[in-house]
Amino acid sequence: MISRPNHVELDPDALRHNLALLRGMLPGDPVIWQVCKGDGYGLGTVRAARMGAACGLGHFCVGTPDEALALRAALPDAQILMFPSALPADLPALAAAGILVSVHNRASLEAILVDAPEARFWLKLDCGLHRYGFTQPDLSPVLSALDTGHLRGIAGVYTHFSQSSARGSTEVALAAFDRQVTSIRAACRRAIPSMFAASPLLLARPDLRHEQVDPGRALYGMMQPPGSAAFRPVVRAIRSALLDSRAVRQAGALGYGAAAGPAPSRVGTIPIGHFDGLPARPPFGQVLIRGQAAPVVARTLLASMVDLSDIAEARDGDPVTLVGLDGGTEITMQDLADALGLSVTDLHFGLVRALRKE
Repeated sequence: MISRPNHVELDPDALRHNLALLRGMLPGDPVIWQVCKGDGYGLGTVRAARMGAACGLGHFCVGTPDEALALRAALPDAQILMFPSALPADLPALAAAGILVSVHNRASLEAILVDAPEARFWLKLDCGLHRYGFTQPDLSPVLSALDTGHLRGIAGVYTHFSQSSARGSTEVALAAFDRQVTSIRAACRRAIPSMFAASPLLLARPDLRHEQVDPGRALYGMMQPPGSAAFRPVVRAIRSALLDSRAVRQAGALGYGAAAGPAPSRVGTIPIGHFDGLPARPPFGQVLIRGQAAPVVARTLLASMVDLSDIAEARDGDPVTLVGLDGGTEITMQDLADALGLSVTDLHFGLVRALRKE
């Protein structure tokens, strides 16, 4: 397929490396669920999951029904848990397709019990984040109302924790989760698996023991653990090409969106803009051309303009590096995120998702 010369270079071995580091950090050899929400953090849901499957993973979390169904078709033997995102009326059909749906309130529970009574599902609990899930007061009457057959459908329980750095609030949330899990296991009279989902908490408190964990973006190298161990980004590089270069013979604006500063004597244009997930307004950051830094001075819908004043040898067709190594110089994903005033997660859901992957 002919397209613009913009692409993302992936490093599948980075995911294997990060998985090994995680297993070494976490006590008790927990089951690890790879999160493929947000179109696989921009990598593509199926592509991201296949990378995990190649490393031996068989449990995946998704964020939407279309992700769940695409992954079910691609990996028919995988365990696929869908986070809350569908109307209750749609949950029975998803369960019939072999998706482990999340039950997070009375309406979603009733939809499963009435129209898919044999389905297996996970209970989503709320431990203070206030985004989906049963609280302890909500949970008690639900458990009391379920008969033995319905209780058999509960395949697991999980919660998402907030990213609060306050130790006290974390301990309160953990205690609430433990109480709810204990209540559910007592009602079901079996050791139902529990899973907690929060990358920052997982890395900050690797001592916490849970049978199953969701490491989220940490598995992709989008954040770093404390200490010397380092995750490797699955995104190795983001590149484009210089399509046009020319001298600037008249001082003044380069077009809309130009950053303030000395007028360049020579500019180049690369075919990547805010349509592709880059900010429309400064700061714009910089790119690498022939191993040298070129400030980005303006951006349009489909293009970015760079200052070539100090790179006289730059020519049309030269590779342009937004992230990655060029000669002896490197721009990391974190460098780019910092330069643009974004997070690495923002870049994955925007820029990485928009570009062709290699």
